[in-house]
Amino acid sequence: MNTPTLPSALPSRIAKVGLLAVRVHESSSDMAADAAVLARQHLCDALKTRATARVIFACATSQIQFLAALAAQPGIDWSRVTVFHMDEYLGIGADHPASFRRFLREHLVQRVHPGCVHYLKGDALEPMAEAMRYASLLEESPVDLCCLGVGE
Repeated sequence: MNTPTLPSALPSRIAKVGLLAVRVHESSSDMAADAAVLARQHLCDALKTRATARVIFACATSQIQFLAALAAQPGIDWSRVTVFHMDEYLGIGADHPASFRRFLREHLVQRVHPGCVHYLKGDALEPMAEAMRYASLLEESPVDLCCLGVGE
């Protein structure tokens, strides 16, 4: 049995709300570090039993510290990870300053080089067809981890 890696920034308080474990930290950088260690452990555990792991990431400035901390985590075989992002603005291109595709590319993908990245194309000519395309990619196999709202 593997002993989980302890987060580098332990929470100041842990509470349970229903089935949800709530971890409270003194700073956003401590929270990001803790969340990154927990995400790393989950990804590594998934990769022990399957050829690939699938992860959805939220994209917003509140995620920057977490994504940086996750990218710095050792031992994740990113070549076996498929990455999705949660949402995108309708009508903007992948290089637009507000694009979540651009955000994810700059803050995670270019740092860790995952095996596969599926982007939601906000500038698709047929948005409903694009939503259906993306939904079908998500439905191909279970998602192992969703990193959402890891921030302020």
